[in-house]
Amino acid sequence: MIFPVVSALLPLVVALPSQQIGPGNNAFITGPDQEVEGPGGFVQSPQTNNTYEQKGNQGDVTLLSGNQRGPNDMNEGITVTWRKPSFPVNITSGPMATIPENIGYPLVPHPLGDDIPLQIPFQNESGTCGYANAVVRKEYSSLPLVHRKAYVDAVTCLMNKPSVVPGVPATQSYYSDFAFLHINYARYTHFNGNFLSWHRHHLWLFEQALHGCGFPKELGIPYMHWPLYGEYGFENSTIFDESEYSIGGNGWPTLERDGNDRRVPHGSGGGCVMRGPFHDMVLNFQSFYDKYAIPGLPANWSQPVERCLDRDFNKWLLQNDLTQEVYDRTLSQPDLKSFIDPLDNPYSSFAMHVAGHGSVGMTLNDLFGGTIDPAFWLHHSEMDHIWTQWQAIDESRRDQYYGTDVVYNAGGNPVNASTPIEFSTLGQPITLGEAKDPLSGPYCYRYEEPVCLDGRGCPWMMGHSK
Repeated sequence: MIFPVVSALLPLVVALPSQQIGPGNNAFITGPDQEVEGPGGFVQSPQTNNTYEQKGNQGDVTLLSGNQRGPNDMNEGITVTWRKPSFPVNITSGPMATIPENIGYPLVPHPLGDDIPLQIPFQNESGTCGYANAVVRKEYSSLPLVHRKAYVDAVTCLMNKPSVVPGVPATQSYYSDFAFLHINYARYTHFNGNFLSWHRHHLWLFEQALHGCGFPKELGIPYMHWPLYGEYGFENSTIFDESEYSIGGNGWPTLERDGNDRRVPHGSGGGCVMRGPFHDMVLNFQSFYDKYAIPGLPANWSQPVERCLDRDFNKWLLQNDLTQEVYDRTLSQPDLKSFIDPLDNPYSSFAMHVAGHGSVGMTLNDLFGGTIDPAFWLHHSEMDHIWTQWQAIDESRRDQYYGTDVVYNAGGNPVNASTPIEFSTLGQPITLGEAKDPLSGPYCYRYEEPVCLDGRGCPWMMGHSK
């Protein structure tokens, strides 16, 4: 399948001497070995009839003409300006050559100075990846205060870095670029065969960005283990306790229903986040929710619409759909199809993925733009956590695939190890097979099970001390 990519957003891919690569075959002038006729040269896509122009030697590219459009028919003719990246991997065969192990890939165009993309090294810089030297992702409440604060500071740092996505006014920082990425590909990466793998890589790209903003390189994105919080609720958790070590608190209490109400009782908030880190966030992407999953986003989706970060903590979901019993039952499933059903059934408010979004609610409960809430990363780190645990039970599970490359598996192509997934300007395309193992390919990370350091978030201890 060819992923629709907004015409002004060219994925970072390498041009081969004999062919142009990438799932959509729609990027033609990037990288150190461009197939052009020197400065001012032209190259044309046989698939889309798009023509691009190379300007000078800094990688400036202009879409001159053609019919390639993204899913929302953005206007063409936008100039894309990138400094030339350096690629540590020489791709020498096939449309998507296999990534050699222990090689840094893909590059993250990290705007930590003069908008120059930095090469983010392979996570394990000391040689072959193994359990002992892998980056460790810990449960948020198991992090000491210094590391919780470092995480909040790194997220804030990304919010203050410039966007690397051209032509989308609603994304105004490197942090919101990750929300753009999720919005742009949502219909091809949710409730289908791409879901787990695409989000694994999405998380990893964000993790590299956090490291570039000072988060300790030996630590990965924390996760929220949902069963820990059912007894006391998120209102009384270390994650959302409104302290400087948290990611902010609940929304103001309101009688308004969540925009994605699915027969779930109202939570304890519903309005703008009241206190704590990120309470003053200004969101520029409008709310979309899943009503756009089939027809696609509205024409004005990329235009900024200012609003607040809102939340509606829902203890009912934590106590009914995100319990340890449900978690363990999901882990016990024998094959990927059976595993996916309780985890990511799109037709149920009670599948763990949907319930996790709903347990924080409001902004996070948006199928497209929930990524803008800092809670998204903890929730999806938990999703990857349970998938990693399920895969580790039997190594052959890493090679199981189920579903298609279209939302709700409603048509499209059945996925397999060679199915490509794209990441626009934030990372090179990879295949599902390259995302199958957290300890190989581009990855070198593992999960550590929760260890109680303070009372809240630890159901076997009362009280809370710092």
